[in-house]
Amino acid sequence: MTNIKQYPLIKSILARKFLFYILLFSSIITLIGTSIQLYLEYNKDKTQIQNTLDQIETAHLQSIVNNLWLSDQELINVQLQEMLSLPDIKHIAIYSDGEEKISVGSRKSTTIISREYPLTYAFRNQEVNLGSLRIDGSLDNALQRLRSRVYVILLTQGIKTFLVSLFIFFVFYFLIGRHLRTIADFARRIDLQTIDTSTRLELLPERGQPDELDQVASALNDMQGRLCANTTERKQAEEAQQTSEENYRLLFTELNSGFGLNEVICDEAGLPCNYRFLAVNHAFEKMMGMPAEQIVGKTVLEIMPAMPRSRIERYGSIALTGISEEFEEYSPLIGKQLEISVYSPKRGQFAVIFHDITKRKQAEVALRDNEEKYRHLYETMTQGVILQDSEGKVIEANVSACEILGLSMDQLFEKTAYDPRWKLIHEDGSPYDPSEMPSNIALLTGKPVENVFCGIYVPEKGEHRWIMIGSSPKFREGETQPYMTMIVFSNIARR
Repeated sequence: MTNIKQYPLIKSILARKFLFYILLFSSIITLIGTSIQLYLEYNKDKTQIQNTLDQIETAHLQSIVNNLWLSDQELINVQLQEMLSLPDIKHIAIYSDGEEKISVGSRKSTTIISREYPLTYAFRNQEVNLGSLRIDGSLDNALQRLRSRVYVILLTQGIKTFLVSLFIFFVFYFLIGRHLRTIADFARRIDLQTIDTSTRLELLPERGQPDELDQVASALNDMQGRLCANTTERKQAEEAQQTSEENYRLLFTELNSGFGLNEVICDEAGLPCNYRFLAVNHAFEKMMGMPAEQIVGKTVLEIMPAMPRSRIERYGSIALTGISEEFEEYSPLIGKQLEISVYSPKRGQFAVIFHDITKRKQAEVALRDNEEKYRHLYETMTQGVILQDSEGKVIEANVSACEILGLSMDQLFEKTAYDPRWKLIHEDGSPYDPSEMPSNIALLTGKPVENVFCGIYVPEKGEHRWIMIGSSPKFREGETQPYMTMIVFSNIARR
């Protein structure tokens, strides 16, 4: 049995529809044309019968009147038979006083065209009524001819219509249909997941000059190129998004600070009264001392019933207003000092980032204690201590330095290492050159100077006081030049 799939022209639904509508329209036109043609021929036959009746009136009517006047019955019958022999004349009768006197032919026809003529004879200037002549013409022969013609016309027109329709159909398929199938097959092969611009739609080369179908093919190729570009961009965007999500997920899970995403719960008055944990990271679990499975989905009052309402209201305000806050506080619930950052990613939610700063706070307290301890030692030690910057300007001094030098703190801050009022002298009484001063040597060489014996002028005594002095340079990290020096000296006279 022949497989219809072997014939794409027959298989095509569009082709079959196209052929059906061509045949339907052509058949309607054929019927309308045939009807008009038959109508015109029918009228032509009627007109021919009318012409025959006119011919009888012209050629025979007066002769019949004369023969009636002469009462020549035989001649009248001959004339009537002659008239009856004319085409489509079926019956002729002569009436007198309302009665049929002479009749030839038959009245069996159902389609009759009748005409009646008065028979009058002029005698002595008077019109003598002899009766009337009635002639019946029949359309039976005309209708029979039309019936015969209608079959011929319909057959010939049908064949012609079918052949023309079939020709139009094949022309349509050759010029359009087969290319539409090529376009459909190409479009069916387009896959957004594996789209490839190397495969292009090319119509058959024998098409000649480019036409509208070539424009469609070009548009499909352009569309394929755009789809390929969009697909590539979409894949790149998806990969970038996936990478970003993985990075954020890794950051979320590996973040050293505790992170929690929460949803605020309001009471009937619309005021925050509780909140529910939506997500927490590993650091949050460690801080809380319980796994995420026991936290996520529960409310804070279920996990920490002692949570202050003021804290809930504070977090709820941030979730509802979107105004972020940062603060530090000690949490007695977990026994840690926390640095807390709170923000709202969307209305009704807030995210909390907890930094455990307990150790930092403990270190700050220890440092502050040490500073106080060393400050106390600095202030109460008997040696004088002066800090000078790289230009020799005094930036710090203790009380013992003022007492040994006999200067107030303000007077001491007014001097530099190069101030001649120091009047430093050697043990033999010779003056010190400023470049020989221990602090200047330490600043210039970057090396400490120790146990230098010298005399320094004390203005309030009006005499020199002998001191043992040393200077130690201080460096910033990564620098080779000292930014200051610390001078330590003691009163030799006291010893």
